Amino acid sequence: MADANDNNSKLSIRDVYEEVGRNYRYFLTWRRALFGGYLVVLASQGVAFSWLYSNSAYGPLYKSGLGRVDHAKK
Repeated sequence: MADANDNNSKLSIRDVYEEVGRNYRYFLTWRRALFGGYLVVLASQGVAFSWLYSNSAYGPLYKSGLGRVDHAKK
């Protein structure tokens, strides 16, 4: 029965560190992309909700009288 360390003994320490470095950089690339996507979605939701609030019946334009539409005057 072969020892589990027999396969690892064929690799040099430099090869192991290079592989670990490649895997870690790959992980960091995905993490950065996911975090950036999360921020984009969060910002777009903020813009959408602020636009909805400013154009709703409770927004600042409606309270000042500028946003009111009188549908009876057609």
